Amino acid sequence: MNKKIIILGAALLLCLSGILYFIAQNQSKNNWESADVIEMDTAFSESTSKPNEDIKEEPNEEQKMKVYICGAVVSPGVYEVSEDDRLDDLMDLCGGFCKDADLNDVNLAACLTDGEKIYIMTKKEAKKAAKETHESSDEASDGRVNINTATKEELMTLPGIGKLKAEWIITYREQTARFESIEDIMKIDGIKEGVFKKVKDFIKI
Repeated sequence: MNKKIIILGAALLLCLSGILYFIAQNQSKNNWESADVIEMDTAFSESTSKPNEDIKEEPNEEQKMKVYICGAVVSPGVYEVSEDDRLDDLMDLCGGFCKDADLNDVNLAACLTDGEKIYIMTKKEAKKAAKETHESSDEASDGRVNINTATKEELMTLPGIGKLKAEWIITYREQTARFESIEDIMKIDGIKEGVFKKVKDFIKI
């Protein structure tokens, strides 16, 4: 009787051991499969997150500049523009050119710089500037000083003409009239016949 009980107990113990071993094997297999799934999910998340991180990069903030435009434009003033803007873009902001604007030397594709001043001449101003340039060229050719266009420094190179007289000449032609003859220089205070004789061979109109 005792021998049967021992044999039965051993059989039950062996059966129980087999069941526990089977359970342990399944649990270990499930753990390995879960680990593999977690590892794959982590790798997938890392591989998909990198492109997203690149996409989320914020672009560099666009640089702004201020430019002053005046002269023959509809609305002169200081305007804020981008660093890639051209003169054509600035003209849209200021309302465009006036009817009498001279466009011969205007480059609408020109780049803009921060703090720049742009002056658009009228046709009359452009014609006057061209004439003065021509006169200056003629003046350089014969060495004489044009009393209608010369600067203060150029006038001071004349015999008997100092700083004060040079300023009076410039004030006269700006506020009164252009000189019609070289003799008209004697209309300036302090320039009479004596000074005129010294300068007459060195001046022209």
